[in-house]
Amino acid sequence: MGMEPVEFLKLAKDLCKQSNNEAALRSAISRGYYALFNLAKQFIEKHVHKLPKGAESHKKVYLYLNHCNLVKVQDIAGDLNDLRDDRNDADYDLSTDKFEDSNVVNLLFAKARASYNDFQDFVSNANNRKKLINGIAEYRKKISQGSPF
Repeated sequence: MGMEPVEFLKLAKDLCKQSNNEAALRSAISRGYYALFNLAKQFIEKHVHKLPKGAESHKKVYLYLNHCNLVKVQDIAGDLNDLRDDRNDADYDLSTDKFEDSNVVNLLFAKARASYNDFQDFVSNANNRKKLINGIAEYRKKISQGSPF
């Protein structure tokens, strides 16, 4: 069956406890992002269509959630986008001292966990799930017809 996205969230929580280890704190940011990203990606792939591998899938997950016309999901998409920026900083900008502060990392982890739980709660409702599937399908239809939105 493979690994579930929640395992990344559990690992991020454990990594946050290593307050004197900047590499662990940076990794917590990355794992928190990937928990939410993979949860949303799995949903889209199960209910809408298969996504490409690599960076393109990150963009598509965000765009699908952000353009589904459901405010709650659009808020989650905004968090996903912010968390991706933080993940990029944590993974690629080793000169930043932003992630030396465990309080900052814990706040970012809390954001990832809250968005993860919000997405899970939203799609656990059959009516919401159907609205999200239809919203993504409508957006895909618009972009396939040449409209950016």
